[in-house]
Amino acid sequence: MPISGKEKNMPSAIGNVELSGQRNRYASAVLQAVLKAVRSVDWQFGAAELLFAVILARCLFDGASLLNDPGTPWQVGQDVWVSGPPQFDRYSYTRAGERWISQHWLFDAGLARLFELGSWPLLIVFSAMLIALTYMLLYKVTVSLGANAYCAALLTLVAAGAGAPSWLCRPHLVTFLGVVITVWLCFDYADRGGRRIWYMPLIMVAWCNMHGGFLAGLVILSVSAFGLFLESLTGLRRWHMVAELGLVTAGSFLATLLNPYGLELCRHLLDIIFFSEVRPYIDEWRPLQFGTGTALAFELLLLLAIVFAACRRRRIRWMELLQVAVWAHFGLCSARNSCLAALVLVPVLGRWARGLISLRQLAVLSCELPGTSLRRLAARGRLWSRFERRRGKGAWIVLTSALSLLFCLAGLRPFAARDLEARAYPLFAVDRLVGNRAEGRLFHRLEWGGYLILRGLPRKGVFIDDRFELYGKRFLLDYIRALQGAQSWQKLDAEFHFDYVLVKPDDALAFALERSGQWRVIWQDSKAVLLERSERDGTVQGRAARCTS
Repeated sequence: MPISGKEKNMPSAIGNVELSGQRNRYASAVLQAVLKAVRSVDWQFGAAELLFAVILARCLFDGASLLNDPGTPWQVGQDVWVSGPPQFDRYSYTRAGERWISQHWLFDAGLARLFELGSWPLLIVFSAMLIALTYMLLYKVTVSLGANAYCAALLTLVAAGAGAPSWLCRPHLVTFLGVVITVWLCFDYADRGGRRIWYMPLIMVAWCNMHGGFLAGLVILSVSAFGLFLESLTGLRRWHMVAELGLVTAGSFLATLLNPYGLELCRHLLDIIFFSEVRPYIDEWRPLQFGTGTALAFELLLLLAIVFAACRRRRIRWMELLQVAVWAHFGLCSARNSCLAALVLVPVLGRWARGLISLRQLAVLSCELPGTSLRRLAARGRLWSRFERRRGKGAWIVLTSALSLLFCLAGLRPFAARDLEARAYPLFAVDRLVGNRAEGRLFHRLEWGGYLILRGLPRKGVFIDDRFELYGKRFLLDYIRALQGAQSWQKLDAEFHFDYVLVKPDDALAFALERSGQWRVIWQDSKAVLLERSERDGTVQGRAARCTS
């Protein structure tokens, strides 16, 4: 009897039904496993998580400000995974082929991968999470070392105020986190001993390839070892602890040699710190400008250190006193170091504040002085202490929510990345350069050099960027004078024969070149003006060709 077509297809149909059933059972099992994992997690929202959420929201509220560093664009544009750590300059035509040491090549490599995945929005989220994680960890370290939770939270917020101007998408964020971890390991070892301190050499291997700030970790270790040595002379410490911390410090220094440049990296960093001629021209290396918000926060920490040290009833350890003295000096020497000094001072101040006045004493004072605000302060302190006992893991909720929110916004606004780029960099002027297929040499502002490197313009390389130590003092002075329209411009133009100029509209050089008749404006907006060399009088043509946005 012949078999019909339907009967021939029956085995395949039965197989499809069985396969579909297997897929449904597999999906159901995966869903049940996910739900079980979610239920097993403690989703409480504790005090540390609240601080994390506040700082994360502050960073994301003005996310474009995290891109204000001129070095971020060229860092995300490096092809380290292909060409390896840089050994010579390959980005400028003024220093092409000269020896150049990248202090943060590994961080740049990771940043470049993140930029490939999610462009500027993902970099903003990553930087905001790293900043919030650092200060959340600082709070937890301060509490773990014995500080009152309410006092630790206030000190952490003051430290955040001191470091806020340095909240940028830069490799120094790794140093912020590394300093907090190093302080925690050193004080934890001094209090309890143990083997955790031996993680420092491993941390240093990664740190020295991510940012030159690893020297701060070596300073903290060295000061801690010397402090323990002084305490051992008075019988407060055992000699074996001093010897062990000394070995850890020596091992950490040797671990920093595991980088592509070896000992040359340390020599290069010490030259920048002690012998560099360009430091006076870098804002972050200058001393703090007292009266500004950052300086006020750091001043408050120093005043609290003096008050707590004077009022403390217990004996102050040499290790704590030396850390405060050394980092107070570093913080006063430069604005760059004040951010790190605040991270070191907070755990020490939290310890010194312990026992000065308790919440119970504050409540008694509030009853005796009902007209003051002490009653409210005591109530808030008790509320925060109860809140601190809820040690949840809500930070992961905040993290996931922030990522999901940002990517949803990026999906709703396809040009979100381009909008961020236009706010931070001269996007439209560079687009005009791309449209003109510029092949000549370009004179431009220093802070835009990194963005031009990212865009691959001009092909011959950039004139200058934020790698100050590469260009030197004399070159920087010629650049600064040229922006002012002085004779240095004629000198630089005769040496490099510029074809384009990209400066700000209010720069004196822009007015001087436009009036000279040898240059014509081909683009101008509120952020930048782009001029092209013209052999004939191009003033009228330049005005006719000007584009405004």
